[in-house]
Amino acid sequence: MKVLITGATGFLGPRLCQRMVTEGYQVRILCRRTFDLTAIEALPLEKALGDITDAESVRAAVKGCRYVIHAAANASHRPLAREEQMRVNVEGTRHGARAAHAEEVERFLHISSVGAIGIPTDPNQPAEENFAFNVEHTNFETPRGAGGPHGGRPGIGRYHRQPGPNLRSYSDGLSSA
Repeated sequence: MKVLITGATGFLGPRLCQRMVTEGYQVRILCRRTFDLTAIEALPLEKALGDITDAESVRAAVKGCRYVIHAAANASHRPLAREEQMRVNVEGTRHGARAAHAEEVERFLHISSVGAIGIPTDPNQPAEENFAFNVEHTNFETPRGAGGPHGGRPGIGRYHRQPGPNLRSYSDGLSSA
């Protein structure tokens, strides 16, 4: 069984790759030529060159995969990073969800942070796609336009209501500040 992992060089990515390889999955990662693969270089990974902000390279990476774990994100807290955050976090997630839908993957798992989905109130219950966005009255800043009818995940909420991938979106209540 083949799984695509986006964000393989980020905070969770190397651990996800290791776990999936250990569990016996064939792992493909979406990566740019400039990525530092040191943390995962010893793993037997298939590399799909591309960028989460490029819909065509995302679709090519998804092709042939049974599962997609989308962990790519721009977690910068710099005020000037807003535009890039929107491209990566919103548009990139939309590209992943659309590609998973088009390629009819069995499961699309979107891993997020409290900045996108809110803060779970029960530590034993992760926030899922129906979780109400709840950080608008805190000092926690989110990119302008990131809220909406599907919490902080505009553009993917409608895919879990359509035939196609079994879309799941989780927030573990942690932020990679």
